[in-house]
Amino acid sequence: MSEDKKCFLCDSECEIHSDSKWHTIKGYRCKYCGMYSLDDFLPNLSPHLNETENKFKMACISKTR
Repeated sequence: MSEDKKCFLCDSECEIHSDSKWHTIKGYRCKYCGMYSLDDFLPNLSPHLNETENKFKMACISKTR
């Protein structure tokens, strides 16, 4: 299953895949940040992940990998 939404890290349009086996984990495919997976509950458990500076740092790490 895939859907088009915004990238969690850079807010640009990206493709999001959700696995039927792991309902809360989604795979993001962004042309700027690359491919990464993120659990839906993680941003709620760690509010500092929603800060712009931290998102930028994670995007840089994701891009270099």
